[in-house]
Amino acid sequence: FYFMHIPKTAGTSLARVIEKQFEASEILPNRARMDAEFEGHYPSTVRMSNAFSVSDFANCRLLRGHFPLAARTEFAQPPVVLTMLRDPFARGLSQLRHMTREQSRTVDELACDQLISRSFVRDFQLKLFVLNPESCAQNGELFEISTHAKLTRADLERGQQLLSEIEWFGIQERFDDSIRLLCHRFGWPEPTSNPQLNRAKKEEPLADETRRKLESLVELDREFYAFACEEFDRRFRAAFG
Repeated sequence: FYFMHIPKTAGTSLARVIEKQFEASEILPNRARMDAEFEGHYPSTVRMSNAFSVSDFANCRLLRGHFPLAARTEFAQPPVVLTMLRDPFARGLSQLRHMTREQSRTVDELACDQLISRSFVRDFQLKLFVLNPESCAQNGELFEISTHAKLTRADLERGQQLLSEIEWFGIQERFDDSIRLLCHRFGWPEPTSNPQLNRAKKEEPLADETRRKLESLVELDREFYAFACEEFDRRFRAAFG
């Protein structure tokens, strides 16, 4: 299994559900090693290759991290891909608000920073689906991989095709339904309650200019997300009627 954890999509909550289906020794990186060796965060591909042994990878049944879909090409056998998507505007805004806690700048200031907004917001989810393996090989960190190139409608069509081919994906705005479909798909027990971790506190209203800026950066991602919602609904109805 490969859990492609897209930032700010309830991935931490989803990870808690997924990791219960595996032994800690079968997960790379497992929570204990993340806390002990990587300050509680996912390591880069470079740090992973240095920290884990050949036997660690041989015993791995669940690989997870902030990596693009193209990272699945590193597996000896094609893995089962799991991921969660979110409304692109909400995801991008959540990303910037998270960054304000690490930087002495406001959301409005970050949104106007072209390097940051193009790397962390612009069609971000679609970007992670269509990023090519060569870019993954040349860079170790997800955020370094985040290309500034503007995507095209051909990229959108390719992303939609790739999404339709993966075994399971969820929609954050339908989190409970997503977990239900996940457990149904793989025969896992449904949790009695679904965790809601890393939930953001209530934030200050967003300036109209910033809202327009962010909306303009996620136009293709919105179409990608709309396609995902339709595909998710089709799969959910096929499973449960």
